[in-house]
Amino acid sequence: MIRVVLRNALTAALTAGALIPVGASAQNITSPYRFIETQQEVSVFGGAFKAETGPLGMGPGSGSLFGGRWGIRVSGPFVFEVEAAYLPTRRTVVDTARVDPENGDSSFVALGEADAKLVLGQVGLRFDLVGPRTWHGFTPFVRAGGGVAIDLSGTDDDLEGDLPASARFDFGTTFAGELAGGVEYYVSPNVGIRVDARTLLWKLAAPDDFRILEQNRGVTSASWEQQYVLTAGLSVHF
Repeated sequence: MIRVVLRNALTAALTAGALIPVGASAQNITSPYRFIETQQEVSVFGGAFKAETGPLGMGPGSGSLFGGRWGIRVSGPFVFEVEAAYLPTRRTVVDTARVDPENGDSSFVALGEADAKLVLGQVGLRFDLVGPRTWHGFTPFVRAGGGVAIDLSGTDDDLEGDLPASARFDFGTTFAGELAGGVEYYVSPNVGIRVDARTLLWKLAAPDDFRILEQNRGVTSASWEQQYVLTAGLSVHF
């Protein structure tokens, strides 16, 4: 009888011992998702800008840009963002004279290059594709927004001083629409590395004299041109 009791007790103990690791293992299963506990973020970034300069080649050219961004999570996967960037680049100054009209060359004379110091101000709504969380540390997103682009450089008197006002290109202030996508990797709960690829759409106004000269070739008073931007930056979340 004693041996039967001991045998049953030993069997029960071995069974319990075998079940304990299974229960512990089940409790230690980890998820690839981590919730983002912070609500706001600030970032700095830099990157490359590839320009489309319009049918007359007068628009601001390609270059580098840098800037800053602030964002706040407004609801679930949606983040409202405000961004400012500076793009110091160059533009081609073109005269209404033809290069070689006697031989049928219809292109205009390029007088040289002038500064184009662009400031971009954007507001946008970001949508985090995995919601307010990370997946293996990554948060992919898409964004749509709009704002303004302003050229602070003005007229280059050395190159454009002799041109009539009706022949001078003026970027001025124009609306800039944006579509973007990217991903952020959280190196810690409060620090992330973010990469954005975006396309900007803005309007380039053709000077009146060029529009009149090129009207038979479909040059209108203004054209919408697509620009391409790739940036990388560091974000702090709080």
